[in-house]
Amino acid sequence: DDASKYDDAARAGEIDAADFPEGSWQTDAAYVASFLAQAKALVRRVRTSIYDEYGWTEEEYPNGAVLHPESDGPPTGGKSVAWMYEESVRALSRKLLRAMMTNDHFYVTLGGHSAAAGHGNNFLQSYMMEFQRVMEPVFDRLGMVLVSSNLAQGGMGTLQLALAGSGIYGAKRDFMIWDSSMTEKDTKPQDVFLRQMLLSGETVPVLFDMGGGRGMMDKIRTESGAHVGGAGGGGLLPRYRNTTVNFSEKKYNAACWTERTDVPDRDVQYPTYGGQKSWHPGNYIHQSSARKITLVFLRALDEALALWEEKATAPEDEGGGIPLDARHWHLREEDEEIRKALRSADVDATGCGALFDFLPRLCTTPMRGAGEWTPRRDPDRSSIRSLAKPAEDGYVPGILGSHEQLYVTRDVSQPQQRVPMGEVDVAMVARSLPPMTSGRRK
Repeated sequence: DDASKYDDAARAGEIDAADFPEGSWQTDAAYVASFLAQAKALVRRVRTSIYDEYGWTEEEYPNGAVLHPESDGPPTGGKSVAWMYEESVRALSRKLLRAMMTNDHFYVTLGGHSAAAGHGNNFLQSYMMEFQRVMEPVFDRLGMVLVSSNLAQGGMGTLQLALAGSGIYGAKRDFMIWDSSMTEKDTKPQDVFLRQMLLSGETVPVLFDMGGGRGMMDKIRTESGAHVGGAGGGGLLPRYRNTTVNFSEKKYNAACWTERTDVPDRDVQYPTYGGQKSWHPGNYIHQSSARKITLVFLRALDEALALWEEKATAPEDEGGGIPLDARHWHLREEDEEIRKALRSADVDATGCGALFDFLPRLCTTPMRGAGEWTPRRDPDRSSIRSLAKPAEDGYVPGILGSHEQLYVTRDVSQPQQRVPMGEVDVAMVARSLPPMTSGRRK
């Protein structure tokens, strides 16, 4: 009925422009104009800092270093570090507009193997957390809350978690990354992952590949209309101007512990950092992966802000006006068409169907599940223990051999991981404010 449809739309963050109360910032034309000008400048500053970090030029890496396969073709006229179809960039732009218009959370989630998890590096050096470090202040300035989740697992891949659908990866996912080609070399598990990420959850995410190639991504796009993209360009190393670094010898710079005043060192640290294997990327490669994803988001933000600026002054009969007309940032109907296509798929012709020929419903049904293996989006509610009925005295089984967490505060900065003095610090640029021209900043 109409009430349930309205509830579904509200949960997806999709309300009508007329629902914004009079006097809210979304209805203030002067505020919106100022906001858009400053937002565009912020996006431009962050992209410029990445180009400076790697010594690139606009001529060498045009279009924000993101290739549109259907229009740009092979990057003969310049290099790129990621690819995404034009309609997929538009879908990501609309998702960002939706979060900006409603001051909502935006969820970026990673599923993958040990290399994606960041083994051999400190957790905050993994590319998902490096992406969060740079883009969180950008999202904050634009009125959004960025939630980046690294849910990759060593040696496990993504198949078992994909079968738990929204129970493990979370119900809210706007941008879903797959990075498990080292462990799941067959494309069938990736097909299962992509289908479940589209079918389960409250919204349909944009899908992004970090190593499996375009083959499976193009198949799911052709079949369902899903929005897809992926990384490319190989590993990138920063081009320092004032610092000499032997990157082959300095593959890792992780450390088990840094002295801090609020937590005592209990003298239980290992002499070396674990997981530093030849097949695991070091911190500089993780940083380059983060930059690739960041550049995709900056490209989508460019398009989102340009559209908003154009429509803010356009006639109403052309979808213009303040607040921004809902048609420019609503995706629910399109999302439902994608899910409809997946639910009616010819399962026998899919990788998922080949893997689960004994239970084809797994390929067309949104799944939920629980487990004990971490990480999980909501550990307390997604554990098997949360499903157990307490004993009469309230007892619920715990994890055998578990230890009390030493501390719950943020990890402090490792001195050896700071950007060398005199080099470009992209995260610092993202956090910076433009220079004051006159008067006092309020």
